[in-house]
Amino acid sequence: MSYAAAVLRVLAEEFPTEMGSPVTTQIISDAVARQADQGSEHFEVIIDDPILANWRLKADRQDPRRVRLACCRLRVSLADQEREKRINTVLAAI
Repeated sequence: MSYAAAVLRVLAEEFPTEMGSPVTTQIISDAVARQADQGSEHFEVIIDDPILANWRLKADRQDPRRVRLACCRLRVSLADQEREKRINTVLAAI
């Protein structure tokens, strides 16, 4: 399984509504695959509603060819922090 496919599998479990669209899934898959090849520090992909943009994939701080999830709400809740940490632990293990 490719890195992008593995990331999509994790995202599909956590964001089933957002990842239910084939167009969204393809855009995110292409962006993650490109990131794995090129490793831009400025990488960012919005996962949820583009108007809210609460959840985003960003370049991993340790390895820019990998991605991490970031919660970008104005007021991040404890549940958001825990979700972010849990998902990033899974992403780091890929």
